[in-house]
Amino acid sequence: QPIWLERADCAVVESGQLTTWIGAGRLQGVAGFDLLEGPTTLSSGGLRDLRPLAQAGHPPDEILNRLVVLRLRAIADLLLPLYERTNGAAGFACCDLLASPSTDLLPAARSLWDLVNRPNVMLGVPATAQGLAALEAATTEGINIHVAAVGSLERYGEVLDASLRGLERRHAAGLSLGHVASAASMDLRAVETHVGERLRAIAQDEPLLSERAQALSGRAGTALAMSVAAQHRAVLTNPGFLRLAELGARLQRLVLFGLPRQTVPAGSAGSAEEDPAGGPILGADADTLASGQVVQNWLAGLEGDLSAPRAEFAALESLGIPSAETCARVEAAFLRGVVQRHHHWLGVVRRQAREA
Repeated sequence: QPIWLERADCAVVESGQLTTWIGAGRLQGVAGFDLLEGPTTLSSGGLRDLRPLAQAGHPPDEILNRLVVLRLRAIADLLLPLYERTNGAAGFACCDLLASPSTDLLPAARSLWDLVNRPNVMLGVPATAQGLAALEAATTEGINIHVAAVGSLERYGEVLDASLRGLERRHAAGLSLGHVASAASMDLRAVETHVGERLRAIAQDEPLLSERAQALSGRAGTALAMSVAAQHRAVLTNPGFLRLAELGARLQRLVLFGLPRQTVPAGSAGSAEEDPAGGPILGADADTLASGQVVQNWLAGLEGDLSAPRAEFAALESLGIPSAETCARVEAAFLRGVVQRHHHWLGVVRRQAREA
């Protein structure tokens, strides 16, 4: 089962644990990272990098940008042998771009791409209109993009279409398609959080609908996972994609976080490299990987019948919870998280730069 680490915290990176997991064939990629060792301090490596920059008088925002570049580059370098061994099908390190609902993300993507200067980096954008525009344009320019917080089946279709348009534009410009990569990810916990809140409110406020609402609780994420996995597989027979694949294009990867999973003893399941260009990638946290178990995706056994997820979506719609609403809430929560994390990091950098 291909696996991406959800977030590489400082201890995992600086202790050598991430290197061990990659060397053991347990990871295809890293979806994000942290710069802080605790709530209010940079890691030891971050402090070492900060001091000369602060003493040279660089402003906090420039220092933070430099720390992000160094950490992203370090993780990408750990994954680079896997990237090269799989001919660019695996081994990616991701970093979310700072975004707001009105941000033009392409200049930021170009800047960070050039600064990090590694072929196996993916730059994260939200699954908003601005994010999809950045995906198409960046793909045209050969910049790898990770579209995060996809919150509905409809939005996932739009992400796939934007990726294909970018590849078409790149081919029309006479540029190679072989090294360009992208991924789309879903946090099914975020979907369940929003839908669960709405269902609880309905059950409380509308007694006649309470039983129906309670029966749907905890099922939206599973329905969405099954549906997007089916759409992901369908791209393999899409004439437009097949034509681009003949020219070297790769299928956009699908990464699912918060997916129900089982664990089996390490060694009794396949390695992370067995399916470098195929089905969905499973997101796992550091605790799961540290347990010494291999996580397995349960979607493979549920590929056939999509009537159940369709019924789930129809039932939610009938209760006044349309997928567009869920998608918008998931995107908004992701954007808030990115902005809050950036502001928190900047505050820590500002304080520790004064103390350097």
